Amino acid sequence: MQKLRVISILTLCLTSFGVTVALAAVTIHAPKSARIAGGTIHVSARGLRRATGYSLTLAANPAPTRLTVCVARLATHKKRATTVSFNVRIPKRLHCYENDSVSLGSTATKPGTYHLIVAVPDGPSGFAGTGSFARVAIKLTR
Repeated sequence: MQKLRVISILTLCLTSFGVTVALAAVTIHAPKSARIAGGTIHVSARGLRRATGYSLTLAANPAPTRLTVCVARLATHKKRATTVSFNVRIPKRLHCYENDSVSLGSTATKPGTYHLIVAVPDGPSGFAGTGSFARVAIKLTR
């Protein structure tokens, strides 16, 4: 209990001086590249804030336009957790949305740079603030 009290006081002192304190960082493990045509990848994340419903999402980078995002929800972890692990296939198509509400149809997944995002989803392409948000770049090839 004494150790916790000292850490709390130290954290309070540091944050009052404008120093950001991160006690636990989110770590995401994913391959640097993968094949588009049915390539399988393993992605894991730990150090997440305890929440229910973390999902793995593939997002196009850069987005086609300023208000548009093209994504594919690859998998969802249903249980409340701080560590998640996914084995997924890279999809052939991504679904595009404008402002997280208007569906614009889908587009083929093409070679290039994408992001893998681990977060709690909110809407078709958005994320809730109830859990952590972590992303890592991945290069997709033919």
